[in-house]
Amino acid sequence: MYPVSRLRTGELFGHRPISTPRTAVVARNGLNFPRRGLVHADAISLRFSLINDENKLIRKIKLCARKKYEDMGNKQQRTITKEQLPALGSDPWLVFIHGKKNEKHTIYKISDNKYHAKSIRCMREKYVLASYHGWMVLAGMYSDDCCLFNPTTGEKILLPPLEITLEYHACVLSLPPSDPCCTLLFITNSEDDEGVVSLRFCRPTMGRVVHWVQQQFKLEDDRIQSAMYYNGKIYAITYFSKEIFTFEVSDDNNAVPTIRKIGMHKKIPRPLLPEAYVIDKNLVESCGELYVVKIYMDELMPREIKDMEVFKLDCNKKVWLRVESLGDRAFLLGPNCCTSCYASARESKYGIVRNTIYFTMENDTSLYAMDLEDRSITVSLPCPIVKKNCSRPIWLK
Repeated sequence: MYPVSRLRTGELFGHRPISTPRTAVVARNGLNFPRRGLVHADAISLRFSLINDENKLIRKIKLCARKKYEDMGNKQQRTITKEQLPALGSDPWLVFIHGKKNEKHTIYKISDNKYHAKSIRCMREKYVLASYHGWMVLAGMYSDDCCLFNPTTGEKILLPPLEITLEYHACVLSLPPSDPCCTLLFITNSEDDEGVVSLRFCRPTMGRVVHWVQQQFKLEDDRIQSAMYYNGKIYAITYFSKEIFTFEVSDDNNAVPTIRKIGMHKKIPRPLLPEAYVIDKNLVESCGELYVVKIYMDELMPREIKDMEVFKLDCNKKVWLRVESLGDRAFLLGPNCCTSCYASARESKYGIVRNTIYFTMENDTSLYAMDLEDRSITVSLPCPIVKKNCSRPIWLK
């Protein structure tokens, strides 16, 4: 998946710099020294005062977020908001989050080819990190707030504070929060130490306070690219070596995951087209099977999809088997959320078409669909009111 960072440049936490008198000669990025003479002592002291005020503000916001969470004690974490979306039904929704503070939410339903413009309070000033089982993983744009939110029922489950500078490369919610075995896992590839992968997870069970458990492990000059819950474990695939790892969490809330490497007898084959290169590998669970979808781009034309290939994992033989057809299913690829669904006949005017892979791209409001039968790709613009610079839309199912 594409790396996503919640760190944004500009005004920190929406805090604008305090206006200063002209005599202080202070700039936002440092001191504006006069052409002649020495800098006035008041200018230096004011600069340090501004820095201290900003640091105090950061500490205060973090302290308030943690205190708000800790004060809950063992109280019920689940709340229900009045703002919610219509029932999902069997068809997935494509959700666009846009606006300067992510305050606009446009939902597109393929089955009736219509979109609905909303502004849900719980999702404002939030990033949608992932979506599984009808639940969204939300994190604050300007705060440490983190929660699970079900937009169709209005249910909200608070999670422990999540550092605003945290970057992650995969996020998995294994089961619905009503299941006591539900696990939320963040996977982060270290940018400073090559091959180091950090895990952060918790069990967001309804009705009790949870906390983050952290763990690190080492890969050999590689990084995790995609992860998916399958057969009671979380599976992850690496970027370069295409190795498969499993993460299994015991019933103990404080226990670290058991990490195992699956020694594949046969790795994923190379692309059929020599002029294409892989830009993404997405794990998809469908009907009790684990698949990987490889997306290829043209070397000469960036951002133009050249082809796609689908492989199925044979756990017994530990090999990847090429899949030529999805049958009556369709795959839906998105950022940190790939899923599948049963599809209608190919002759239908609207709705999800069988044997098709639907996908979206970063900074692009188009919806792409690749027919695995004739290898053709169609492009549609489901929500024309959404600007092109919005974040990558996410599937809600």
